[in-house]
Amino acid sequence: MSLMRVLSNPAVMSADAMSSRQAWDVVDIVLSDERFDWHDEPVGITDGFRRLSATDDRSHKL
Repeated sequence: MSLMRVLSNPAVMSADAMSSRQAWDVVDIVLSDERFDWHDEPVGITDGFRRLSATDDRSHKL
């Protein structure tokens, strides 16, 4: 969620601020990178959060 908030925050990213949907695309790329080790969230948390937050607006208030 932190990465998504930063990527979609115009105060941080200026004109490069992303929509939540675009930020999810970046999260998916990072999650697929084998250089990182990830610990899973409880079952259903990520899917539910994605469903609620993957919008095309540019609000960083997730």
